[in-house]
Amino acid sequence: MNDVYGYIAREYHKRIDCITNQVDLLAPAIEAACDVLLNCVVGDHKIVLCGIAGDAELARYFAISQRTGGVSNTALPCLAVVQDTDETKSSQWQTDLKALCRDGDVVCLLDSSGDSNLVSSAIELCIPRNVSLILLSDRQELTHVTCIPLMECGGSMLREQILQAGHCLFTLLQRRLIGD
Repeated sequence: MNDVYGYIAREYHKRIDCITNQVDLLAPAIEAACDVLLNCVVGDHKIVLCGIAGDAELARYFAISQRTGGVSNTALPCLAVVQDTDETKSSQWQTDLKALCRDGDVVCLLDSSGDSNLVSSAIELCIPRNVSLILLSDRQELTHVTCIPLMECGGSMLREQILQAGHCLFTLLQRRLIGD
């Protein structure tokens, strides 16, 4: 029993340490991304969450949770554009973004894969359409993109960090909309 307890305790502490070490880096990035989303929502535009393969479920989760609002939250105009396979060369997600995104919208790209082609394709789709791009990834800085830079802390924690940063981002957005 002690081995199980020790293992669980180590895993939790590893994640707590990872998040704690990133707060100084993430706080200004999340605030900047929140400003982009706030302008989008106030301007009556939509938020499109995009994820491929394993990140698809996170995109769906955020879109559904923000669209449904809740007791103390505002329902936001969110939808998910996802591709369940890891074939980033496939153009289905690109076709969907082209069809759905308009001037003033925001695309939030969740990327735990580190695929530079994915990010480049999203930038090429967004910039000509005057669509803002928020990237939750291990990328630090990109031109024309609001980055929430996540650091790999060992293992496969990047997706967990996307979940945590996304939760903070949308909670901050809700607080600003409600005035809390």
